Amino acid sequence: MVWSQLRNTPGRSMAVFAAVLVATTGFTVLTGAASTSRLVAQGSVDGQFRPSYDILVHPSAPVTGLLDQARPAAAYGGIELDQWRRIERIPGVEVAAPLAVLGLADIRPELLVDLTDQLDRSAERQVIEVAPRISGDRRLSTLTAAPTYVYVSRRPLVPLSSTSGSWFVYTDGTRVRQSSSAAECPGTGGGGSLEVQPDGRRRQVCSSAMGSFDPDDRRTQVSEVQAYQSLPDGTFRMASVFTSGRPASVVRATARLQVRLPAVLPVLVAGIDPAAEARLVGLDRAVRQGRYLTGTDQVAPAARNTSLSPLPPTGPAGRTLPVLAAADLAVDERIDLAVSRLTGRTGGRVPGAATKALWPRCAYRSRCC
Repeated sequence: MVWSQLRNTPGRSMAVFAAVLVATTGFTVLTGAASTSRLVAQGSVDGQFRPSYDILVHPSAPVTGLLDQARPAAAYGGIELDQWRRIERIPGVEVAAPLAVLGLADIRPELLVDLTDQLDRSAERQVIEVAPRISGDRRLSTLTAAPTYVYVSRRPLVPLSSTSGSWFVYTDGTRVRQSSSAAECPGTGGGGSLEVQPDGRRRQVCSSAMGSFDPDDRRTQVSEVQAYQSLPDGTFRMASVFTSGRPASVVRATARLQVRLPAVLPVLVAGIDPAAEARLVGLDRAVRQGRYLTGTDQVAPAARNTSLSPLPPTGPAGRTLPVLAAADLAVDERIDLAVSRLTGRTGGRVPGAATKALWPRCAYRSRCC
């Protein structure tokens, strides 16, 4: 049969033979290339490692224990500038780069949560609970943080305008004695926004909800209450804001209900000599955004933020320092949020009695209703 095929259909037989030959040759070439392009690296990482500093110079105060070469600066004090210059002049010293730990600074990241789709548009008043759960170490360590409550009302909400002596003055001219306001919302100092009731009375929306008045428990059982008015056109205006003597209309209304959650990330702040640090570790070549520090950088004076937009929060700003910050802090942490809604009687109890009305209802629960 094979001989018959070769004799009667020579063209087809030659085509099949050529296809098999090409496929075999291609497979052989690819296999050979894959085997010859393999790279093998051999060596000792420990033998090539070199710390940033070859010699660490600390003050003469006694230091107990071993110094970690990866953490050259700690609470050991510092050397003076003339001592640093003397070290620079020592023969054989290539770079003398001073490093001084200034302390810890709190970074407040912009954690915005859009709660628009969680609202019940038919409810006159409602409370949204946002309960964060923080995890780290690949979720091996967890922490349940205090929830944040968002009070949304279709009734008029009046923000605080200013203080006059012992009185709180609101944007509609209402004056409330500070002692009475603080008594209405124990532990907050008063000054929360006012909600106008159908009969014209003003009731305070407390700025926080507490599960306990025990001073030992207050750190872990205090929740922020943010008040928003739902306007007739479907937008939202934050009422938990100090308008600095201006009318409530200057607070910008937003189409979406975006809430800023409280969060703090501590970072270590250290002072360096920019030129020496650039020579030592090439820090000037690691800048991805902005510019590198110079020896002429100065501390900027304090500036005041006059914007009344609810996002981000407004208020006075302190003096600013020129800094270099890592783009990736390599922090193994995440926040999972459980959002739930309270309407009806519980939502109506918030003005005037928010201090302890919310915690027994839904604090630290994943679903409240």
